[in-house]
Amino acid sequence: MSMYTTLLDTALGQRDQCVHEPSPGDLLARLVRSRASLVAGGVRAVDQAHTLEAVIRLLDYDVSLIDVARSLGIPYAIDRFDDGERQRLEDALRYLGIPPDLPAEPR
Repeated sequence: MSMYTTLLDTALGQRDQCVHEPSPGDLLARLVRSRASLVAGGVRAVDQAHTLEAVIRLLDYDVSLIDVARSLGIPYAIDRFDDGERQRLEDALRYLGIPPDLPAEPR
């Protein structure tokens, strides 16, 4: 596992300890917000995450992406995140009519 996938696995482990079970709508809203934050920060791939803030944004997006995938029963593999797993999950969501790159709603 790469350092990034180790961080992602740890973040998911911490997330799994949460008592509150978010609704599917909450999960999707979080995904859209984290995607908007990621794009606003100019990060689109792990190799573009050159600062701690960028890595945190990417981790937040990937955790949100996995949460939505889990809620829909889409399988995923942490160890393949360096080999296109993020893209595969995004494509699976698009196939279901849920584009992960929807624009965030204005506040």
